[in-house]
Amino acid sequence: MKKKGLEVDRAIMADLLGVQPDSVTRLVSLGMPVLRTGGGRGRRTMYDAVRALAWTRERQQAEGPANGSVRDQYLSALRDRVLQDTQTRAGELVAIEEVVLAGQMIVKGWTAKIRALPQQMVQTGVIPPEKVQPVAELLRQLLVEISTRNPSDEFQKRRATRAQKKARKQ
Repeated sequence: MKKKGLEVDRAIMADLLGVQPDSVTRLVSLGMPVLRTGGGRGRRTMYDAVRALAWTRERQQAEGPANGSVRDQYLSALRDRVLQDTQTRAGELVAIEEVVLAGQMIVKGWTAKIRALPQQMVQTGVIPPEKVQPVAELLRQLLVEISTRNPSDEFQKRRATRAQKKARKQ
């Protein structure tokens, strides 16, 4: 299935690139991708913003730094934002609130299952009834340890590592 990007006209494409609309026409003549040409009066040429921004960036990288790195960084960030918006609309990315809610539901379900383990172990003959309390306490301590972990520290470390790798590639 072919992914569809963000479809824009010449004026919006010019705004995204930070150029005049005539420059967009010139870029098309140099090979910038077009979704469909206008072909007549009143019909606008439409561009895939994600592909066009990626093409512009690749072209600039091939030519070397032209107008300074600030513009390159801007175009890169803009391309990433358009790509993220497109992925969100296509359902490929999910809002963080939805992820947190799903995670909380999973944790509650597993917590209930873990707390029920000592009684199930007695019923199946794995442990004698007098061992229910020590096993329940052990599982309670395990749940406390799990709940006090701070995954954001690990997340921040991973994010920093990814940013460093991305910076090295550029």
